[in-house]
Amino acid sequence: MLDREMTHRRAIVDLLPKYAHKRRAGWTPAAMLPEPLTLEDYLLLRRVAIERGDEPVSLRELRTHARDPYRTIDPLLNGLPQLVHHGYLDQTADAYVLTSMGRDLLTQGERAANDYAEDRYTLSSDDLERLATTLTDITRRQHEAPEPAVKAHQDRVPHLRRFDPRQTPPVQLEYAIYALQRARDDAYIAAWRSAGLTGPMIELLSRVWTDTTATVDHLAEHARGRMLAADVTGTVEKLQHARYVSVSGTTITITRTGRDVRGGIEGETDRVYFAPWPAIDAGWIHDRFANITMQLNR
Repeated sequence: MLDREMTHRRAIVDLLPKYAHKRRAGWTPAAMLPEPLTLEDYLLLRRVAIERGDEPVSLRELRTHARDPYRTIDPLLNGLPQLVHHGYLDQTADAYVLTSMGRDLLTQGERAANDYAEDRYTLSSDDLERLATTLTDITRRQHEAPEPAVKAHQDRVPHLRRFDPRQTPPVQLEYAIYALQRARDDAYIAAWRSAGLTGPMIELLSRVWTDTTATVDHLAEHARGRMLAADVTGTVEKLQHARYVSVSGTTITITRTGRDVRGGIEGETDRVYFAPWPAIDAGWIHDRFANITMQLNR
């Protein structure tokens, strides 16, 4: 593949988290949430809903952090009894499933959020349809590809999609972009697991990879709410034992071995992620997607 084409493709991937963080900026479901539910309750309800669809999901499964394997703790799960008490989840033994009230709330919330995002950018109808169709096709190819063997994150996309099944180009685009992110997650997880790392190890190694002044305290602050301080310390010790990082005083530095391993994971992620992509005008897609993302800044 030509370097220019790959540069455009990587630039598209770089825009995915920027879009995700900006598309709903200024919107929360607070106005539609009945008391005493909070945003955290809504996000937890959404998480349960996309794990197994309409099938019950066990607390053990929710605690394995399959959706976010970089965590060692998950305070959000403390809200499960609240959602059961107010009728948004049913509980049988240690398994949870959405009630009709829960489905109605998520349907209202997802549609409102997607409409809000659509109202914040302008793109010609032809460009919007082309962009949505092209990206949707890529996500279909990624899900049908032989690699990675496990597509846990991509498998959750239709579980979320069911709350807003509209086939309009803006809604198609929203879920195509969401699916592109989830496909990247699956490729990345497969790459670091193949390299023998755990979620916390790759999380902290990546931080040291990009932060030349990293310390244990910096890493603990970075992982606050997702790892205990003791877990951060223990993970740094594992990375040091593997000779991926060196520790001098309070400073943690990535070693040449660590840099090679982390770079190899990035390369393998790209290989798996981009393999199913068809021939496309990546420059055109990037320009239109960048235009949307820039409009979301306003």
